[in-house]
Amino acid sequence: MGRTSVASLKQRMNKEQCPVIVTWNVVEYRKAAQKHVEQTDVVLEVGCCGGTTTAIIGKQCEFTLGIDQTQAEIEIARKRFGRPGHVEFEVMDAFDMAAVLRLQDKVGKKFNKVFIDINGSRDIGPVCDCLDKYQKVLR
Repeated sequence: MGRTSVASLKQRMNKEQCPVIVTWNVVEYRKAAQKHVEQTDVVLEVGCCGGTTTAIIGKQCEFTLGIDQTQAEIEIARKRFGRPGHVEFEVMDAFDMAAVLRLQDKVGKKFNKVFIDINGSRDIGPVCDCLDKYQKVLR
């Protein structure tokens, strides 16, 4: 399967769905963040690792939340970039949609964009399933 550009992914989404922006490498990912994030956005970053891109996104939007399943990475991200009420981090399995919705309720803000940098580290099948779930759940 060939690589899918951000533009082609956005064309597949209808206006009622939450845009999910996916890239294959960090450079492309950070460019997409700079291009597609607006001041009024509330962004969920999936697989935030140490939080660098979450912090970049946070400079451009109202609120951003980075999630990762690795406690150590989240602790690093919180120490380096955490700004309560603006840039936050939580340990979470990105495939657990019920937990994502609970987290959205906890922060009291509705996510209107989701960013995922798969960096070639996942099989495309589960990633596509995850994309579909985010688009359906975060309307």
